[in-house]
Amino acid sequence: MKIWFFFIVLLAGAAGGGYWYFYIRTSQPASPLANVRFAEVGRGPISVIVNATGQLQPVTQVDVSTQVSGTLDKINIDFNSQVKEGDILAVLNTDNLLAHVAQNRANLKRSQASVERLKVEYANAGRQAKRLTDLYEKQVISKVDYENAEMNRDSLAVQVKVSEAEVEQAQTTLRQSEIDLEHATIHSPISGVVINRAVEVGQTVAASFNSPLLFQIAKDLTQMQIRASIDEADIGRIQRSKRAGFTVDAFGGRLFDAKLDQVRLNPTVTSNVVIYTCMFLVDNREPDGSLGPLVPGLTANLSVLIDARDDAILVPSAAIRFQPKGIVASALANGGVVPAANMPSSAPDHGLNGDALVSATMSKMKSAATGPAVLWIKDGEMLRPITIQTGLNDGNNYEVLGGLLKPGDLVAVGLATSDAASNGSFSPFGGGMNAQRPGGGMGSGGNRTTAGAARGGR
Repeated sequence: MKIWFFFIVLLAGAAGGGYWYFYIRTSQPASPLANVRFAEVGRGPISVIVNATGQLQPVTQVDVSTQVSGTLDKINIDFNSQVKEGDILAVLNTDNLLAHVAQNRANLKRSQASVERLKVEYANAGRQAKRLTDLYEKQVISKVDYENAEMNRDSLAVQVKVSEAEVEQAQTTLRQSEIDLEHATIHSPISGVVINRAVEVGQTVAASFNSPLLFQIAKDLTQMQIRASIDEADIGRIQRSKRAGFTVDAFGGRLFDAKLDQVRLNPTVTSNVVIYTCMFLVDNREPDGSLGPLVPGLTANLSVLIDARDDAILVPSAAIRFQPKGIVASALANGGVVPAANMPSSAPDHGLNGDALVSATMSKMKSAATGPAVLWIKDGEMLRPITIQTGLNDGNNYEVLGGLLKPGDLVAVGLATSDAASNGSFSPFGGGMNAQRPGGGMGSGGNRTTAGAARGGR
């Protein structure tokens, strides 16, 4: 009998304990901030950088072509050959050109002989006209014979001038053929290095409106440039850049310096995106003055430093974007936050619910403050809005220039749900949470991270 009584008492105690655990305890409201993720305000360096890609090019590059057609008989240079201005690069076959020169020289001689012949005829016509003039004055010949003699003399004078013009034309034609013969020998227009050879010996090249490419010569590889494409949203900041650096895949562990030289005003539009071309100068010399490792054509991964701070108060970008939903709170004039249950019943709410009241509070604070951002910081078990003046933004963190914010403060950066929240536990944001908690809760303090993407360590 006693055993049954002890068993009944034990069973009743277990039932009471279970009731207390599953009903009384779970009915207790959780911390109002249990589902708020926080990040700690930090201090460290921050920099604003614009990234772009471009191609390394020589500052001066000349495409060498030919002005005459022919077959290449000789090529004196190869890839990477060092040349000086005036050096012979290649020679075309000159058989046809020499024939043209000989033909034009013969035409010139024939024109010159024609001039001599016409001059003799003109002199003879002049003497004959003089004799006929004497006879005409003595009325020995008719007037018709006299006029024919005068006309013959004047006609020969004109023919002499025409023949002299033909001589000049023949001289010009001969000179043109001689120039073509000179162009059969291709000289280097600049001193530099051959970076491309597009022809071989025996190849026929035809000069036309589009001259064929024979060689490409870079003037000086110690001074190079990067041709980078910059989006229109960054072009204003690029013009204020302080310095730039870049890497190339060929030398991945080395950072090279660059300097903005030019922002070209002619944009290109691709898929409704406006792109500007920016030129960056690169000094391709080693510390000892020798030629550096960079070569034309390498893809440069460019980073342009716009501005930087060595020691700044940093707040995560997520805190700037954070806007609480469903907080039943009223921002007082002094910036404090009190639960809605503690608000005087006579306080006019103008029909605003929790969300609208928070939005109105933030709008009022933004319009009244010089800072462009409102943060929500942890103040005990409630959130309190404060206004800050932001500075640089590197995408992960904002620089804080002014406001009642100091390193170590906890700022709200987002929401995270838990099993308790999904089951209806109390939250300062009102209603249930739909966001998924990435890593579980951290008690009443919520989830905490540290603004350290741009920090130099704490």
